[in-house]
Amino acid sequence: MIRSFLTNKICIIFILFSINSLLYSQVGGINTFEFLNLNTSPRSAALGSSLQSVIDGDLNIGIYNPASINLDMNSSIVLNYTNYYADINYGNFGYSFSLLNRQFISALKYIHYGVFDETNEFGQYVGTFKAGEYLMSLGTSNFFLDSLMSVGLNTKFAYSSFYEFSSIAILFDLGVIYNLKNHNLSISFLIRNLGHQLVPYYKDHYESLPFEISLGITNRLAHVPLRWHLTLKNLETPRFIFRQTQNVTLVC
Repeated sequence: MIRSFLTNKICIIFILFSINSLLYSQVGGINTFEFLNLNTSPRSAALGSSLQSVIDGDLNIGIYNPASINLDMNSSIVLNYTNYYADINYGNFGYSFSLLNRQFISALKYIHYGVFDETNEFGQYVGTFKAGEYLMSLGTSNFFLDSLMSVGLNTKFAYSSFYEFSSIAILFDLGVIYNLKNHNLSISFLIRNLGHQLVPYYKDHYESLPFEISLGITNRLAHVPLRWHLTLKNLETPRFIFRQTQNVTLVC
């Protein structure tokens, strides 16, 4: 009986290792300025990196979804830093201020890929160079319907530098939040990274930006100190491509 169990287990292992599959269900790796999708907020990262429907004093949410910018964020500062893989590190800095009876958030996001050795065609060391990408943003919001609905806009400028190649892009985020305070329920709609590459890395070779549309809902339970979140992402791509080829060999 034990021998039969081991034989069946070995067969299953051979089957799994004999399957050759190609999956194309991801949306990353096809755009430039992909660092814009890196999450810098610990709170958001703990909730699936999609915290966009909450309206409170957290500046990280206001940077991500400008519709959540409100007076509770006034004069607040946020600073995040992540020590990423190898010598890569990234983070952001944000500050909220009031101007002309309107609340704003200015922010700076960066990613530094490290310092690299530069060599000539003979492999001789000739110096070093750095690579990094930066994003500057300014966002604000406006409330309607007796503060039940808020609409926000982020204006963003992105700069990327890789050795002798650089690029500049302008992007916009447009967010809407409908907040049912009596039910502790918020529904959000967010359009991110809508823009254009002003200066491409190569002349006349313009690349796509990490454009995304998402829909979120959050609810704080009435008698329990818990809040649940649901976010539907990549709505601009309703049909993901999925192709699979199989070559299964049974060896028993």
